[in-house]
Amino acid sequence: MIKSRGGDLIQDLDFLSGFLDNEWNSIEVTFAEPWSTPWVVPAGERDDYEIHLLEKGKGRFTVGSKVYLVEAGDIVILHSLDGNSFSVSEGSFRIAFVTFNLNSASK
Repeated sequence: MIKSRGGDLIQDLDFLSGFLDNEWNSIEVTFAEPWSTPWVVPAGERDDYEIHLLEKGKGRFTVGSKVYLVEAGDIVILHSLDGNSFSVSEGSFRIAFVTFNLNSASK
């Protein structure tokens, strides 16, 4: 998980940039869209990666058994196999996110 303001299991944006540079040819984007409805993805349901940018609002991002308080401007990267959910803490929210796989043929 990566958040732009620091905390548990945090990497800086240089880490994200390096990761994307190293894996660019093996990234297969499967979904990309803004989202404004709370969700729950149970552990083991999907095996892909997600990058979320909270554009507006505040909420609780749960990844596996850990809960992270997030607000507009935070970036979250996760492996969906652990399960994840988001609930808004006040008002409305908007998240821009990308779901992707790493194509094993190019590894």
